[in-house]
Amino acid sequence: MKNRKKVISLALTAIATITLSSCDNISWNKEGVILSYNYQGESYSLSTDDILAKYVNEDRTSHAQALYNALYEIVVRSSFEKGGILSDYMADVTEATENTIASEKEKAEDAGQNWYDYLTSKGYDEANMTNEAKDKEFYLDTIYSEMTEKVDEEFLDTFKAWDSSDFTDEEELKLQQEYNLLWGKEGYLENYVPYHVKHILIKTDASQDYGYTHGHISSDNAHNLYEMVMRLTEGVDFAEVAKNYSEDPGSKDSGGDYIMSASTGFVNEFKLGSYTWDLLLNNKYVDGTGAGLDSKYEEKLENLHIPENVKNNLEDFGATFIPVGVLKKLEETKDVTTFGGGKTVYGGDEDYLPRNIYFNKYFQNRNVGFITYEEAWTSAELTGGSSDLNNPSPTNAAGYHKRLDGISGNNVFTDIDDTGHYATKGTASSIEGVSDQNFVEYTFKINGTDVTKKILVDNEKNPILVVRNKESSGGVHFIVIERSGFDVDDVNFENTIANYTSQGLSTTEAEKFKTSLEEYFAPEDPKSVNALDPETMRPQYLESFPNVPTTLPNGKTMYVPKKTYVQSNYITADSFVDYTYDTYAEKRGNIDSALEENVTTYNKYYWLNRDTNGDLRIKLNKINNVDVQGIVDKYVAIQLKDKEISNTKSLEDSWTAYDNQIKAQTNERMYYLLPEILATNFGDASLYKEGGAGYNTKYDNIDAGKSSAIYLG
Repeated sequence: MKNRKKVISLALTAIATITLSSCDNISWNKEGVILSYNYQGESYSLSTDDILAKYVNEDRTSHAQALYNALYEIVVRSSFEKGGILSDYMADVTEATENTIASEKEKAEDAGQNWYDYLTSKGYDEANMTNEAKDKEFYLDTIYSEMTEKVDEEFLDTFKAWDSSDFTDEEELKLQQEYNLLWGKEGYLENYVPYHVKHILIKTDASQDYGYTHGHISSDNAHNLYEMVMRLTEGVDFAEVAKNYSEDPGSKDSGGDYIMSASTGFVNEFKLGSYTWDLLLNNKYVDGTGAGLDSKYEEKLENLHIPENVKNNLEDFGATFIPVGVLKKLEETKDVTTFGGGKTVYGGDEDYLPRNIYFNKYFQNRNVGFITYEEAWTSAELTGGSSDLNNPSPTNAAGYHKRLDGISGNNVFTDIDDTGHYATKGTASSIEGVSDQNFVEYTFKINGTDVTKKILVDNEKNPILVVRNKESSGGVHFIVIERSGFDVDDVNFENTIANYTSQGLSTTEAEKFKTSLEEYFAPEDPKSVNALDPETMRPQYLESFPNVPTTLPNGKTMYVPKKTYVQSNYITADSFVDYTYDTYAEKRGNIDSALEENVTTYNKYYWLNRDTNGDLRIKLNKINNVDVQGIVDKYVAIQLKDKEISNTKSLEDSWTAYDNQIKAQTNERMYYLLPEILATNFGDASLYKEGGAGYNTKYDNIDAGKSSAIYLG
């Protein structure tokens, strides 16, 4: 409703007797505080009664919400009056308002519309509304819109500083501790626990995917997986591999960069899998050592809302491991569909193709996995040298598990044990064609037991996580955690300090390049101009954060950027950075968007409405002995609590769904996963006869003259 007509039968003048700090040009009358505006020679006034009437009339179902919205508008408008918090910006807001109105008039003219008809079409159509009233209402609405935009802008600019030592004024520091978007009471670092991750997606044919055991991948899928992983084993920069191989359009061009937090809408396998590894399985944090890295470790962990039973289940299940030798098998068998001169298994049933058997066993896991420096099993190792492929020797290294399927009454064979895992060979001394330079030993806890594996890491020695999902982004995800929201001490810095010492910097000088968590996620840009310094022939950088003064061999000083999310590489004095403004702007935008997630109207309301004593500057008085301000305060408290409950429930539900998915995965794979022996001995008829590891009852009634259990077409 655009027209602020007084049609409610409340004593609004009683409400409008508002307590205000002294604002020289605010006057009083029987309708309360009067706010005055001048536009094109016209003087427009707006009383607090007008504002209250508008909201209460427009929302008769929720007077508490209406009263809050009215109070917020009064607070915002008065903040731009003389003496108000944002009074210095009134001229800017007025100019922006006039420009907006001029632009709207041009739109009306271009459309061949009379200005007042145009206003009517925009909702200024109250009965008996004069043209003058339409002009006034549109102006008042437009200037308020410009004011709220300025409030948002100023709040973000005021409270996204990364360095608390910048605030020497006690009152200013107190405000930052309350509202700072990074490290304040409701700040991003503690409440949202951000992670900087890099990501590569290799898509698989999800449309042919069935549960956890019978997915079909194409020859190209198999080749892409193999080729991409081989580049990582060679030590090619993860970001470079992402640009060349990732099939995720959202991160491909940026080298796979993302900010992930508790509120990010990633699939559970990606987001919760990353948290599971870093906080429950990674020996950097488990056994309570995380508390030594971050004094707020437990508090942050609480904000991820992992139900205790889910936490215990995920810790017990642990991780799965994918031997790098299996990638070689995928490549070798990617085009194998027949044997023995063109014969097929079960008429070419894709379930039985070697590439699908390898894929389903090693990649069809929704929990987190890792590429290990291990060879794939040979046929002899799977059977322990037994001549009967369906009955491995008791001394076999892996073998398979025979179980009675309670539904069909048949014996079934899978490689999955009763805990949901399969065996692998163990770390190899060498693997032909694969260097171990980018594999690092890690100790995991699997079912309470320490398991040490050499796992694939990126060029900065960060573990590479492997997860699988089958939604619209279906495929295999390779994830690197560049910086965890728990890494307050920049724990990964030691892995790259050699980059600096090799350039002639001392260890002490190199230590200067460590970044705090606040610095790392700060929305700052290290480059001052999009050009080269004529003396150093290097990009010019700001003299302040996040850069370090470094002496060049020619005696000149340049400011070398630290590694942050925005400046994602470690830079040395002799390295060249050709990041464009566009690259920085995009990353700054990502940070700003992430910080804005935890800003509510209520944050801005309290900030604008404070006085030096911390009390509310503007309050609503009682009506007919009803505590109107109390109603508003209670409404705000309920909204904030509801948001907290909603966020908690959403995360708890996600964790429970993820846990249930892994349980379902275990149950299904224990009975329906085809064993690896069917890939190493593709086409051996003994495996497909009744009672064999590859026997399938649906092919019992095949054409006469063929084997009773295998169709060798």
